[in-house]
Formats: sequence, C-alpha cells, structure tokens
Amino acid sequence: MSVSPRHTRVGRAPWKDCVSGFVEQGFEETLNRVERKQPPVEKLLTGDQEARIIATRLGKPPKGYNHWTLRLLARKVVELEIVESVSHETVRRTLKKTA
Repeated sequence: MSVSPRHTRVGRAPWKDCVSGFVEQGFEETLNRVERKQPPVEKLLTGDQEARIIATRLGKPPKGYNHWTLRLLARKVVELEIVESVSHETVRRTLKKTA
C-alpha cells in the first residue's frame, strides 16, 4: 500500500517538504527537526543600538512635532549616528519587540 497526501488529508506542499526531508536528511532528523544554530538572517542592529533607539523614542520628539513617526525616528537615529542607515521598518520591528 502506498501513502499519498490524499490518504492522509495533508496538503501537497507539507507532504513534499516531509518526503524531501526524509530523502535528504533521513527519518530521525526529519521527525525531530533540529534547531538552527544560526538564524536565517543576521540581526541588523546590536542590542546597544536597539536600546538607544528605544531610549530616543521615549524622549521628546523634535520641535514642531507632537509625536514620533517611524520615519522621523529613523532619520533621527541616523542623525545621532546610532547607526549608519536604518529603515523605518527596522525601527518598527525594534519597537514592536518591546511593546
């Protein structure tokens, strides 16, 4: 008897991932899913840089502004030379981790 995604009610993509895992890594490693030693993408900011961004956000916004926007904060962080360059999306992710 052969087993297929139809018999197990599993979608094609997870089924193909599982089968290719068995073929490439073996039964034991596929079932136990070894944790990565390193994340797939390196961190863009150090812990110190993140802390300084958060501290800047907690301070008063520049004159003429009622509150910090992500883009304003990103520009200010570069201006203060905390980082060489940073996107507003990286700032958002950094602040979201602390919320």
